[in-house]
Amino acid sequence: MTSWINCLLVIIASLSSAMAMATDSITPYQLHYRSEARGISVTGMRELVAENGHYRLSQTANAMLASVSETSRFRLLDGQPQPIEFVYQRKVFGKRLERLNRFADDGSSASFRENRQPEIHIDTPQAVYDPLSFQLAMRLQIQQSGTLQQQQYLVVDEDRVRSQQYRLQEQTEWLETPVGWLKTQRLERIRDNSDKQTIIWLAVDYDYVIVQIEHRKGDTADNILSLTGGKVGGQDIRGMKQAPTATADTP
Repeated sequence: MTSWINCLLVIIASLSSAMAMATDSITPYQLHYRSEARGISVTGMRELVAENGHYRLSQTANAMLASVSETSRFRLLDGQPQPIEFVYQRKVFGKRLERLNRFADDGSSASFRENRQPEIHIDTPQAVYDPLSFQLAMRLQIQQSGTLQQQQYLVVDEDRVRSQQYRLQEQTEWLETPVGWLKTQRLERIRDNSDKQTIIWLAVDYDYVIVQIEHRKGDTADNILSLTGGKVGGQDIRGMKQAPTATADTP
């Protein structure tokens, strides 16, 4: 039973690795995903909306008798996402867990609380993000310059600040997906001294939303998350029905 619970947590982590498009005027979207690992089917959804002068980015993963959700509320400041609040909720066999981070307006500190436990204060550098809003900062760089000029991001993870690093492969490639063939770019997480890999494919023609995520350990794929449908700015994501003549090219 523990294996499929772990699978569910891997899926929500995968969704967290997926990018959320950000500009000075962020395009809303709703995306649907599916993954199967060890015979367990997990479905996920990711949504970006504007509300009351700020933005809300949320994602969920669901399997039998279990669910995980994450929600980030943030504002744009000088074209960059500034986190306001991040909420993580998990329910397994009716047992609930909630974790909450809140961020100071000046970016100097954050707080963390799990369930009804005492609140923990966290001193933070100014350029700090929550587990979802840092993805927006990366997407801004991809949109504005076509590459990741910055590779390292400081993320408040529960009660501490952690560093995450990514690199973008500039070469594009065509990827077959449940919605058809899509033109993509790869984003890879950098892990030192580890045989684990996380590879993310982004849809070039649909604001670089996530198409597929693959977790690998050595030469083996542990888990693959696939886009099954969605809308970006009200437009359905639809790929080519047949494979393009060339499956890889350069920008």
